[in-house]
Order: sequence, then structure tokens, then C-alpha cells
Amino acid sequence: MVFSTTGPFSFSPDSSSRNSTDEVAILSPYYTSLDDDWITKSISSSTSESELSEFTVGRFNPILSERLDNRNYFSKVSYDPSTSDYVPTVLTDYTFSSKDSTDPCFLRSVYRTVPKSPTEIPSSLPFSSIAHPFSINNPACVYRWENERELSIPSCVTCGAYFSFHSRTIFSGSQWRCEFCDACNSITDDFSLILQQMLMEHEDSTTDNLMKPSFDVLVKEPSTGSPFLNIFLIDISRTSANTGFKRSIVDAITFTLANEKYRVKFPNAKVLFIGYDNALHFYRLSKQRVNEIVMIDLEEDEIMFPYDTSIDPNENRPDVVRILKHIENSSNDKANGRNALLHAVKITAKLLENRQGKIHVLGLDNTIRKQCPSLLERRRRQQSLQLYTQSLIEHGISIDLFMLENDSEIYNDLVEQLCLKTGGNYHFYLTSSSAQSTLKEDVLGSLSGFIGTHVKIRISASNGLRVKQIKAGKVSDYPKNNIVDVSAINSETSIYFELEQTASLSTQAASIQVLTFYRTTDGSERVRCHHARLPTVSSKKDVFSKADCETLVASMAKYAAYMSTTRNLQNWFCRKIIDLLVEYRAQQGKDPGICESLPENLQSYPSYMMALMKSRIFINNPSKPGRNTFFNFKIKTGHVKVICMMIYPLIIPLHNMGFKSGFEDSSCQLNIPEPTAASSRCLKNNGIYLSFLQGKIYLWTYGGVPNTSFNNSLVPDQGNVPLHPSNPHEYKSRFSIQIENICNYLTKITEVDFSRVHCLSQQDSGETQNEILECSFGLVEDQLFNSMDLEQFQNNLKVLAQEKSQNKGTFSSINVKEVKSFFHKIRFQKQDIFKQIA
Repeated sequence: MVFSTTGPFSFSPDSSSRNSTDEVAILSPYYTSLDDDWITKSISSSTSESELSEFTVGRFNPILSERLDNRNYFSKVSYDPSTSDYVPTVLTDYTFSSKDSTDPCFLRSVYRTVPKSPTEIPSSLPFSSIAHPFSINNPACVYRWENERELSIPSCVTCGAYFSFHSRTIFSGSQWRCEFCDACNSITDDFSLILQQMLMEHEDSTTDNLMKPSFDVLVKEPSTGSPFLNIFLIDISRTSANTGFKRSIVDAITFTLANEKYRVKFPNAKVLFIGYDNALHFYRLSKQRVNEIVMIDLEEDEIMFPYDTSIDPNENRPDVVRILKHIENSSNDKANGRNALLHAVKITAKLLENRQGKIHVLGLDNTIRKQCPSLLERRRRQQSLQLYTQSLIEHGISIDLFMLENDSEIYNDLVEQLCLKTGGNYHFYLTSSSAQSTLKEDVLGSLSGFIGTHVKIRISASNGLRVKQIKAGKVSDYPKNNIVDVSAINSETSIYFELEQTASLSTQAASIQVLTFYRTTDGSERVRCHHARLPTVSSKKDVFSKADCETLVASMAKYAAYMSTTRNLQNWFCRKIIDLLVEYRAQQGKDPGICESLPENLQSYPSYMMALMKSRIFINNPSKPGRNTFFNFKIKTGHVKVICMMIYPLIIPLHNMGFKSGFEDSSCQLNIPEPTAASSRCLKNNGIYLSFLQGKIYLWTYGGVPNTSFNNSLVPDQGNVPLHPSNPHEYKSRFSIQIENICNYLTKITEVDFSRVHCLSQQDSGETQNEILECSFGLVEDQLFNSMDLEQFQNNLKVLAQEKSQNKGTFSSINVKEVKSFFHKIRFQKQDIFKQIA
């Protein structure tokens, strides 16, 4: 059955989804640097209190995106107004009580401010929210209605909002009340029958506080015209061949087209291969031989595609193999494809104007880089890019990039901007070996995660609220009539929106409706509708949660990678940490919380840096102020955790540890010596050192100290030492108890299980051990924290705390600068070792 929609926002192929010329260019959901005004604000030397609040929560914070997109439960704070001990605050996301009918990955919200008095409670509504309408984590929450007869989805005759699945809105069997304007509307007989059946099936899990199951309806059957077309633009230059990247490209495409995931996603799709260097190369088969057509003159105003050379990989697999083998074996004298790639994109985009398709660019990144143009030229290009981007979005065209970094400099380029603004995926690799190891999965993942194109999104809010801003997936802000267009979508597409309170609220909940129209890969058109209810906060309890601490620490690590000198990094950390500590203690009041239960020398930076082991972050900030550049769109999770720990890995000299009298008394205080910067050059004295990496504890013996110095105290088990012996009455030395106490504190701080110690000795056959030590500790300069002793560090904290108090809780922002060599080493230099310890 084919469903149709009624109401002011009905969707049809003729209406158009192609008439939003007022929209500005669409942005990536994990990338903010394309907004020059936002960049200027974030790196300004002085920031007002309101600007700081906006910087922390507003617009589209990448850290917020990652936190809200995080599938691990440690970063979520469950919130129930009646029972919860935690009230969500800035940067704290919440979920409702876990129920079968609630998708925890659909909606996340953050609070702009924390209410400090009853009169401020209305302001505690979640004014920033992120929805994931195409999340595949809980498909049971989405009804897909496809029967044999047409069905009209009811919409409100007054405000245009669509029917809500909250049972209390249905009455008299044939009417429903709109949650957004309270108008009464009729329900058609056919819809009423299906609705009653659905409500009976889910009666047990239906409550007012839960988001009801969403619906996904077919509004137009698949088209019988041209099938979906995947276009691969391949760098065939001499440099690409010499680096081995061309071979990796061919292997990745061959692997993807033969994979079952691709066949399921694109059962009838065709593929088209175009090579580029300084010219464009088209391939066609004639009598099982590959003929190559070369287009050299690329300066014409209107370049026409010669003819359709697309192939069905399912029916003509041998032909696909022949063309790819020809591309791999072809030789070329041209060093790069600087002049041809943008023309190739324009030609293929023209080809996709009248059919569904996607463009995938695989090549060297320096082939699309150009010298920085003048200011006038940059403005002209930006205006031209905006118009061209809007054209691509209107036709549902997106561009993926898979680039090998063949150049140490990172510049801005039109094709990269088109990728980000049309919702494409961006992957790049610093070495050919890293590309060879991940390119196959990246290409397959990009295609298998692709859902469709040309999305139109509308968000409605209940009385007293107005949708102020929407950023849907890769989107523009300030949409007209709360409607935006998005080019490409996948299971990770997110819809970010901000609300503005325009009047007092009559109820304790705000209703939100997210309506999404999209075209799938088979050419069918569908509508997906989500409803959610956002409760207000009824009281102020504990307003600074541990999840906030983790998020702020992750944010610190993110920005630290861009500090230009160790001194700047050190000062920046002091500011951020005291900011966190002051807020934490100020909000806790008489309840000291976890911070003051720690030993004195773990109350400062070490305790909070340990939270990094649990924090997943994306690093995507401008590497140069005022420049629309970025470093990486996606970074592997394991590598990101390593990057976090690189910021401040700890090392404690246990041989210098002093033991207080009555150590074995359970009431005694833990005495931990001052931690130092973790670097191989810090191992100056013979002895035993305790260090932490990736949620593990390492005991290092250095110099003439043999393994037996601690193996006699801790029973080793294949290189691991259990902290808790199987026999509880077994004697434990002071050394063993001390380590156990340290680890218990770290477990309490981080919720990471520190139950085993990994013993490594300098005398071990230790090439791997030495490399781990080097990549873990050697990337942080000794002067980072060694230049300032603990007393000086604490004095600086006090000064900063006083400054914070005098400036009404704000600090001057720190300029974000580029540290390319530091970041490159962390992310890529020891990649194989990172994989072992990730």
C-alpha cells in the first residue's frame, strides 16, 4: 500500500524540495569551522560571560555532538524528575528511564542554565537538543507502515503538525487533540483501525513521560527510471601509483563491490569509473577489451559527458574487474591531477541532476590543494561555492573523499568544502600503509551506512516555545519556517536544534515533533516522524555531575592538541582545571563529593586527567585562526583514547614512596609521592615506577632493579599481577597494599577496573615494551610539568581561582594555534603500537 500525506507540508516530487534558495551552505555535524563568525568569537582574546556560555553549549559544539552520539553508557546521566539525584546541567545529556518503547539514541538534550531559584525553573528547559531520526540502534521504535491501500496521515488543520502517538491525545474514537496548538482534528476510519491495533499492542509500555514509537511511511513507490549510480573518481597520476595508493584504491573498490553489505544496500545500482590526472579518463568495454577515452581540454564553459559508461556490478562483474585491473596497471607521466578533479566533479554532478547517485573521490590530497588566494579571490570563490553547493543540495548530490595526505601542509579547497557541505564522508590517511589497512573498510562503511538523499526536515514545538535554530545533520542554521534541506543522510545523521521560550508554559512538559522526508537508494520517497516530550526541572539537587567532569576534561584534551608551546599548554590546563574544580566545589555545597575524598595530591589535575581514559572525543577544530581548515573528520576511537592519554600520562616513582606509621591500619591516609611528567627521560633513577595507560597499570623497573623486587611481593600471572589474591588471608607487603590503595582510588575516580598490574622490565626482550614506552611517554616534553613543582602549581590554581571570582566566573579565552608535528606523531607515527594498546 502506498501512503500519502496531507497538510501544509505534504511531500511530492513536484513540490519541491528544490526551492530553498534562501538557505546558506550546509555544514558537517562534527565540524564548526566553516562559520567564520563563530571561529572569530571562539578565538577572541576577550570573551564576555554570555559569549562564554554560547561557546560552551551553543551553536553546535563538537564535544557535545560526540557526547550525545556516544553509545557507551558511562557518558549518560539517567534522569527521572521524581527519583533522580542528578539534575542535568550544562553539557550533561539525559535519557528518560529505560523502557522498551524509548529509543535512547533518538533524542539528547542539554540545559542552557541551571535553575538557582523557583522563579528560574522555566529556564531549565533543555534549550538545545539533538535527534537521531535514522539511528539503527533501536529499530523497534519506528513503525514502517506499508500495506496494499492508500492511507492519509492526519495533520493539524491549524498549525500543520502531524498526529502524535501519545494515547491521551485520542478521544471519541475519531478525533485527536494537537499537542502543539490544542486544536481538535478528525481521524479517518482506516487510520483509526490501524492506530487502535497499534495502541493495544503497546499498551503496557505507553506512559506520558516516554517518547512513543515513531512512524516511517512510504509516500511514493520506487521509481522505475534510472537506477542508483555510484561514481568513483580515481587518482591515476604517477604520484598516486608510486605511493601505492592507486593499488589500495582498486583493492578497496573491488572489495566493496563484492561485499554482501553493498549488494543488499544497492541491489540494482550501477557504477561508473573516471580516472583523473591532468585530464579526465573514461573507460568503456569493446569485445572484452578496455578502451580509454581521454578528455584533455577542460577549460570549456560547458563540458558534456561523452556517453554513459556505467556498469551493473552484479550482472557484469568480469567487466568491472577488467576496468579496475586496467586502471591499476596503467602508467602515467602526469604527476598530479590538480587541474582535473574539480571538472570531474562538475561533470558527474551534472550527470546526477536527473537521477539518484553519489560521488566518491579517491586520490592524493595535494592534487586538490592550491595556493592560498587573495582576499578578493577567496570571497569570490566563497560566493560561487555557496551557489554551487546549494545546487548540489537541491539535487540531493553528495561527495565522499578518501584522500592520502601527500603533503605536510593543510590548505582549504573547494572540493573539500563541497564534501563537508553536502553531507559527504571525509577520510584521509597520512601514510600509504595506514590507507592500505583501513581504506577497504572505510569505503564499504561509507556506502553501507548511506540511507538516502535530499532530506527535508521540519520541527514543531508546543505553545510557549519557538524553534530558534536548526542544524540537521550537515546543515544550515536559521531555516525559513523551521524547514531545512539536507543532501545526504546515514545512520549517524543528527538533527541539532535550539528552542526559545516565548511565553510561560502551561504544562510541565514541552512537546517536540521532528518530521523528516527523504528519498531512499531505491528511489522511493518516505516520511519519518518522531515525537518527544521534554520535562522541566522541578527542583535543584546536584547540578554538577561526574559526566560533566568527564566532558570538560575531554574538551581540555581536544583543545590542548592545538596549543603552540608547552608553556601555553601548561597555563591553559591550569585555567581549565581550576575552572572545573571551583565549579564542582561551589555547586556541591556541604557535600564534598568525590573530589575531597581523594588524597590531597590527587585532588588536582591527576584525578581529572584519568577521566580521559573513558572519554571518547572527536578532534576537529580549525588548525589556524580564521582559516576554514580542519584536521580530520573521523578518527578511530582507540586512537583518540591514546591521544587523550598523551596529554598527561602519569608516572609515579614508587621507590621514593614514604610510608606513614600504622600503614596497615585501614584508617590510615594514602601517601602518594608527587607524580611527574611521564617521559622516558624522567626515569633518571634506578627504581620502580608506576604508570597508567589505557585503563591499565604498568610497573616499570629501571636500571639495576630486578623484576624480583616486586615479583616477590605480587604473584605474577603471565606478566599480569592480580591485586586481590585468591586467598584473602595471604600476607601482603606494604608495597602491595600501597599499590592496591592507589588503584582503588583510581577505580573510584574513573570507574575503570584497575585490578591487574602489568609488570615490564627494562631487561625484558623488550622491543615492543620500549616502543610502547616511547610512544606513550616520549611525546610529551619534560618541561611540560617538570618546570613547575607541585607547590607552584597549587599557588597558580589559587591565583586563577581568585581571578575567576573577580571576573564573575569567566576567564579570557586562549588563542587556538596549530601544533601539527605533535598531533601527527600522536595520531599516526606509532599507529601499529597504538592498535596493540588500544
